[in-house]
Amino acid sequence: MALHDPRRITDPDAARALRQHHAFLGLFVQPQSPSSVAGSAGMAANLAHHHARKLAALGLLHEQRREGGKVHDQLTAREFRVPSTLIPPPDSDNSGAADVTATSAAFLTAYERSWTFMHDSEEDSYGFVTGDLLPPLPDLPDSRSPEAHLAHLDSVTLGPLQTGISALPVP
Repeated sequence: MALHDPRRITDPDAARALRQHHAFLGLFVQPQSPSSVAGSAGMAANLAHHHARKLAALGLLHEQRREGGKVHDQLTAREFRVPSTLIPPPDSDNSGAADVTATSAAFLTAYERSWTFMHDSEEDSYGFVTGDLLPPLPDLPDSRSPEAHLAHLDSVTLGPLQTGISALPVP
């Protein structure tokens, strides 16, 4: 199987290792010695060698070459495919909540970073209407954002209130 061909994982141990050590494995896209990636992985060289041997035994890494007594390992494939039924999500109730929690935490970090980029001249805009009138749209920004992809944008539009029905967001 060539490096560019996707590799289907059918062993649950290999799938767990892929999930748990994907960052470490990513350091072996090009042939590398475990000693040379240890610092980037934040671990001692002997621990990097230990993990590389275990991952090689599971078929995720392979010895690409030896050079001056050093083993240079590389991923066995650039893409691994794991059937979702092979191992459950990594949370106790198998609901995927751990993934949602991790995504929420990452978004909150991005949102807070984006919030710090706000300009002093920025302001909130509140528009109120009655009947069929649409609220006026806020002015377009007069300069580029310091961020390429904004994580911070607050926008709420409420539809008309009806007796006994609370405000509903209108897309």
